[in-house]
Amino acid sequence: MKALKCIMGIILLLLAIILLVDLIPQIINPIQRPSGMLRNYILKITPLGTSLDDVVELINNRNDWKSANLRDYGLYPAYPTEPYMENRERPRIGEKTVSTNVGTYRSLRDFLFLMEIHVAIFWVFDANDVLIDVHIWRGGSI
Repeated sequence: MKALKCIMGIILLLLAIILLVDLIPQIINPIQRPSGMLRNYILKITPLGTSLDDVVELINNRNDWKSANLRDYGLYPAYPTEPYMENRERPRIGEKTVSTNVGTYRSLRDFLFLMEIHVAIFWVFDANDVLIDVHIWRGGSI
């Protein structure tokens, strides 16, 4: 009985360590947070209605993000990295997009730190250059 309690204690300690190894990076590095949380953070610093120029200025003033990429076409929400093509039948939102790569990370959840996850943010603007939506894209590579 005492050995069983010791084994259970060790198992619980290992689970706690694994949980901490996975959660601490999410607290320290916002891009490791779930996409919904990251999107909410981005909307706090660039709320809907923000001008395109203000978003580009914010992106270019941050040292931890790549420079802003402006595209004169909207966004396919399900395929944000694909370029716009007239003959595509996919639904498209907005008239312009601004994107930036915000970084990469490795985590326990992503094949035990083997996969590098790339994170990009896409801001979508209407015809008047007013922010109407934000999308988070994640892609992995080993």
